[in-house]
Amino acid sequence: MKESENGKKGGKAGRTGQIEKGSHGKKDSSDELLSTLINLCDDLAWGRPANEDQLFRFTRQDAGPPELVRLAEAFGMMLVKVGGRELRSSDLVQELQARNAELEEARRQLMQRNANLMCAVQETWQPRKVLGQCEAMRKVMKMALSISNRPINTLILGATGTGKEVVARLIHFNSPRRE
Repeated sequence: MKESENGKKGGKAGRTGQIEKGSHGKKDSSDELLSTLINLCDDLAWGRPANEDQLFRFTRQDAGPPELVRLAEAFGMMLVKVGGRELRSSDLVQELQARNAELEEARRQLMQRNANLMCAVQETWQPRKVLGQCEAMRKVMKMALSISNRPINTLILGATGTGKEVVARLIHFNSPRRE
């Protein structure tokens, strides 16, 4: 890297000129100062290499007409605020990344817990868990398991207390639609 006029290392200098005293000890004309300030502000606004110290020198009372000094001060304050926002947005991005990682971990844990619960529910509704070993119950279980493998709707009829809900759950939890 090449060392620039202001003593800082950096790339190419921007389009701004230096505030210099004229040959008679007077400051450059207001038009030249305004042009220099505009070029400096333009370079800083677009992120091109520029001399921020030169902008600071514009804010001194004797740097030029009061309007130019106020303009330089206003632009300097905008630069400070933009820098503060960039710093704040960087902090927000880091905070959002941390919260996103927490959410991903919570989602992973929830998925694992859901899988464990599904296994427990399936285990509960296995045909061997249903009470009754008589021939009629074996026929009902066989029919329920054969129905559970088909993509059809099923109507279960019977008197109150005969276990219609148990058979319905057995069909559901042994079918591909259980998930």
